[in-house]
Amino acid sequence: MKDVISDINIATNLLINDSRSFKNFSRDLRNNEKFALFAISLNPINFFYVSENLKSSKDFAVKALRSCILGNPIFTASKMLGFMNTELRDDEEVVKYAVSLSPFNFEYASSRLTDSEEFVKEIMKLVVGPTLMLSFILECCSDRLRNNKKFILDIMDIDPIAVINGCSKTLLLNNDIINKICSFNNLDYNNLNPDIKNNREFFEKLFSKNGFLLIDTPMYIEDKDLVLIALNTIKREFKARINSYNYNSKQARYYPYDSNSEYFANRVVENELDIDFYTHMIEKIRELIKLSSLKSDPEVVKIVEELLVLKAFEELRKIENSKSEKPNERKLVK
Repeated sequence: MKDVISDINIATNLLINDSRSFKNFSRDLRNNEKFALFAISLNPINFFYVSENLKSSKDFAVKALRSCILGNPIFTASKMLGFMNTELRDDEEVVKYAVSLSPFNFEYASSRLTDSEEFVKEIMKLVVGPTLMLSFILECCSDRLRNNKKFILDIMDIDPIAVINGCSKTLLLNNDIINKICSFNNLDYNNLNPDIKNNREFFEKLFSKNGFLLIDTPMYIEDKDLVLIALNTIKREFKARINSYNYNSKQARYYPYDSNSEYFANRVVENELDIDFYTHMIEKIRELIKLSSLKSDPEVVKIVEELLVLKAFEELRKIENSKSEKPNERKLVK
């Protein structure tokens, strides 16, 4: 039946009943822009069967992409860019339009575009959808980009989890990348790729930089080794902050708003907020541990108790009341 159907009315009825019948129509019908767009709106794969004249037209390609969105939004046409010729897959406007229809089209973009830092940044900002879609964009990028630390750091603000999924596994363990990841709060680590979720070296590095990330990754609350790394990081940081406080002025400590020293007053306000923050976060971790198999583990329980806010204030009072200190010196918290 190929190339014998040339009556547009018959062809229209056939298309409505079977959207795959377009390939059997005459060349004239497959070169009819209006009819071809109708066929593509019913089934995006019909773009593959339009005439070479239409297939090479940028204007027609953009219209075809639009017809997919308007005619059949459920069928995402995720491979439609792959039906287009080399020139169109290298055209920024066409590729942007295709990716806005479905991020999975980026797999068929030219090597020039998948290696362009600026273009990929634009694409990342353009895509509205789940993290996994943005992850796919990065996975389709050139190896050069996925190993480019500056580029990865620049785009991390767009979607940190997507960037973690998409960057190279070697770069993922870079200290600058780890520090950047640790600066984000409330990330949904459930959206990580399975191979990254099982990358213990990655999480050891994260927890050794920011122990409070244990709150965002409750899936590891049963892993004693990782939990202890996180808790010891918090303990080390908490003690360092306590030891950095200046409490030489008791007036500033207890009456910050009446103090003659604006400097001490401001420091005390900041320190008390710091204490409140640490106390709140430590309590959240303790609640998580109470629901885990580690709730009775002596090593875990001991370090959690050491982090409680009352313990912190006891240490602060020891610092303040120590008579063995010189005027501007004090002992470090052990």
